[in-house]
Amino acid sequence: MSDLQKPKRPKRPTPPDPKPKPKLELVRISPASAPKEPIARETTAAQEPAPEITKEDSPKGLQPIPPPTERLQYRAVGLVDGRFVPEEAEPNKGTLVTGDGQTLSCVILGKMLAIVKRRLQLDRSYLWVVYPRTQTESGDLHLQITGVWAPVELGKSEQPIDPGFPEGQFSIRGEVVQVQPDRFVVKIKRTDAKASSNPALRKFKLKILGVVPPDTVGYFWDMQVRREGTALQLVEGTAIELMPKKPFVRRKGKPGREKRGQTGSVDRPIREKPQRTFDRPVRRLSPKSQS
Repeated sequence: MSDLQKPKRPKRPTPPDPKPKPKLELVRISPASAPKEPIARETTAAQEPAPEITKEDSPKGLQPIPPPTERLQYRAVGLVDGRFVPEEAEPNKGTLVTGDGQTLSCVILGKMLAIVKRRLQLDRSYLWVVYPRTQTESGDLHLQITGVWAPVELGKSEQPIDPGFPEGQFSIRGEVVQVQPDRFVVKIKRTDAKASSNPALRKFKLKILGVVPPDTVGYFWDMQVRREGTALQLVEGTAIELMPKKPFVRRKGKPGREKRGQTGSVDRPIREKPQRTFDRPVRRLSPKSQS
């Protein structure tokens, strides 16, 4: 009988070597075309660079008043053609003489004053980008000049002469807060840095001539408005959404006091005045009556 040999344990086959992962390298893009932080990309696949969009190629760069970017974006801006007449004491303030002979009070904002002095001629009319304001009592139009559409004078020959926005028209987006038979009031909120530092500048109201339904008070409106003389006249508008109301916060009274008739209030204790007792006077007899 032959000797039996113990069978050998089978060997597990060795798995194939895994494919090496692609190495990542940091690629820096020039600050003019991409963000400052480096990004990672694979070296095995070539990537095409994203096309750069310059201000001239962007639709916003070819028009002074671009379309709104948000559904409930507040704004009040328009174009007015006229000749600026500055005041002697304050060159940034003056009047804007329009083509129809109207004289509108105006003020130049920020760096626009330097552009007016260096690039523009005061005896000519220009197309101004303005923020409208209306006087509280009279409702007359007041303009804040924030820009000018003058491609030739500013050396921007690539921009068209036609701004693509009607002259004398305004884009008004805000909440209707008051309605009268022939006019209404729109509240505009500002979100710029100057308004955030000064609470008095965070919102303002515009008086506009026109007819809107009375039940639209509290709705956010997107409307087109034209200048009629020294007033703003509604051309068309759309109610977008009912704005939420602010929660009513009840003012707290002074501590220790409670209103009369308030439920659960404790009645004030009544102090009883002590009664004073007086002795009855005794009548004394005279000496004659005693004898």
